[in-house]
Amino acid sequence: MALATAILPLLSRQALSENREDFKSTLAFALRLIAFVTVPATAGLVVLRTSILRVLFQGGAFRSNDTQATAGVLATLSAGLFFFAVVRVVVPAFYALKDTRMPVLAALADCIVFLLGCFALVPRYGLPAIGLSASLAAAVNVAILLAVLRRREGRLHGREILRSLSRIALASGVMGAALWAGERAMDPASRGGLTAALLLTALILAGTALYWGVAHVLGAPEPAELRRVAARRRT
Repeated sequence: MALATAILPLLSRQALSENREDFKSTLAFALRLIAFVTVPATAGLVVLRTSILRVLFQGGAFRSNDTQATAGVLATLSAGLFFFAVVRVVVPAFYALKDTRMPVLAALADCIVFLLGCFALVPRYGLPAIGLSASLAAAVNVAILLAVLRRREGRLHGREILRSLSRIALASGVMGAALWAGERAMDPASRGGLTAALLLTALILAGTALYWGVAHVLGAPEPAELRRVAARRRT
């Protein structure tokens, strides 16, 4: 949401130009940054879902079975994190092009897919199916918006985005495997109170550092781009 708010004025200015190359470059830049943040977040939330919920919520009326039930929902909702975030950026791109109709139609398709998914999947898979339906619906929303945008404006730097996604997916996979091993070695959920919170925090920070390092080794431009964005904000 912060990224969408930041780039909307720039997209609006670039949309006024007859040459939309800068517009498409800005949108591709935003999508790459979103992927760089949300894909590893998804991996971390899926791997550490049970530990996170135990540390944050388990106790009192929130029992172990509640943690297990909620963990499934967290995993399936986390699977759609990238798509939830992309919608927040692509919709303003349509607003910049003076099109408010297509985002509404895509949102309607999103709603329909979500309801159909819930009716079809919840009876068989229970609560996690609600999160899965929401993630699938968001993916449909994004697919519609990007397909329409590509048809109207031409190529959207898809190869550049896919190359970034491949590096991000590999770095996230390495981080996810390390978190899985670290969680079993440290087992923060079995500890009490502050100790569990500190162990979980250390695990998350170590995973973040590992992801950042692997992305840098793979030649991902996003770490340097994020540093430049942060530096500009400070100045």
